Amino acid sequence: MNMINEIKVKYIPTKISSQPISSAVEAIRLFKLLWDQDTLEYVETFNVILLNRANIPIGFFNTSKGGITSVVVDIR
Repeated sequence: MNMINEIKVKYIPTKISSQPISSAVEAIRLFKLLWDQDTLEYVETFNVILLNRANIPIGFFNTSKGGITSVVVDIR
């Protein structure tokens, strides 16, 4: 029998914004606030902003971190 690891995600509610995101420009503005500005120029990262049904941000998640030129994201 093969054993697999359990992955646990923990949700800690904090308000990152109370305004709904209605355009790409607003999403970019929020990403720039949340991104680590010290590594923005030399480390590729793939981040996700999670929205509720009203398009209000409820969370931010760093999915993957890569090198200087790329980051690998598994679509599964």
